[in-house]
Amino acid sequence: MTQVTEPGIPRSGVLQRLRAVNIRNIVWPPSSSEGDYCIQADVGLQRLHAPYWLCVLACTGFLIFAQVVEYTLRGAALEDFLVVERWPRRLAVPLVFLYILVALPMLKTFTVEALTQLRPVVRIPDKDYDVFMRRMVCIDLRLDLFLLLASTFSVVLLLAVLGLPTPMGNGVTYLPGVWWQAGTILLGYSLLGWVLLLLLFSSIRLGTGLGDLAQKPLTVNVFDPTHLLPFGQLSLRHSLTLVGLILVLIIPLGRPTEMIDYLVIVELSLGSVLSLILPLRGVRVQIRRAKTLVLHHLSDQFYRIQTNLVNAQKLERAELETLSKNAGDLDQLRRFVLATPVWPFRNMAATVRAVLTAMSPLLYFLVTELMRTYFLPLLTG
Repeated sequence: MTQVTEPGIPRSGVLQRLRAVNIRNIVWPPSSSEGDYCIQADVGLQRLHAPYWLCVLACTGFLIFAQVVEYTLRGAALEDFLVVERWPRRLAVPLVFLYILVALPMLKTFTVEALTQLRPVVRIPDKDYDVFMRRMVCIDLRLDLFLLLASTFSVVLLLAVLGLPTPMGNGVTYLPGVWWQAGTILLGYSLLGWVLLLLLFSSIRLGTGLGDLAQKPLTVNVFDPTHLLPFGQLSLRHSLTLVGLILVLIIPLGRPTEMIDYLVIVELSLGSVLSLILPLRGVRVQIRRAKTLVLHHLSDQFYRIQTNLVNAQKLERAELETLSKNAGDLDQLRRFVLATPVWPFRNMAATVRAVLTAMSPLLYFLVTELMRTYFLPLLTG
């Protein structure tokens, strides 16, 4: 059994241990012999010794209760909260919380699968590749607790110390003086801030790690990008996780009413697009380089055919047919190479679909605004 406390240690020894803590090892877990353990390590509520689905339901139920408490502070009755038409807005906070708790394990599982598929095409030692997997997947327990403390400190500072209105209080609801009501609201927003920080930090780690991995030497087949597709699939899944969060925020809360709301939507949509494109730049550079080498080789073959035609005094019919066939085959091959995508997707249509998917929050906003501004007035007269 591991000993947790050592009361006999002098204070100087404790200070020496604190100074010896390596912050980098907390943010980027170091390599160890327990490779599978680090990749399968839990995060957030997964660390609790209870079924994950039960923890998710319990915490989501608590956030619903916290929203009921916050809503009743306006003097409204509980029956008003239960009106079905108002549920999307009243339950926006629990929905965001539930979405993140479901999305994080799914993103982690997909990341491990994609990185396992990419192992044969990344030409680096196994030890270095394991480090990349840890960087992109594993979160240290100390960092997990630090994010929880940072969220709690921020919520207490904003709502209790500075006395700002609660986020879902429409600017009129403030932290109450009753201790259990105030504690419920503070704990609810602390949990929400914690999972948001976990998602933000996981996204940053995944994006930077994938971008660094894409810079490593890759085995590129310009005729068939199948082995590189996990790069695009992982980046798209990462972007879709952020897209889902944006839509969960936009749809329940309704259309924006102020300029700051419009700016937030545009910036979040831009962030989802960048999270798709930026990690794949290294793959794109290597694909383009490989295509250029193949095209140069085909150009040399064309030049040999041209030389034979120019230097030969007289060519037989069979020789002409052979040269013509070779030139046709080379031209067809060159067209095929030029048509292959430079991004790690199956074809150009798949690349366009991926970009449009990453822009779906902005497209959703534009479509709804156009319908409200132009089509609804025509229908209503």
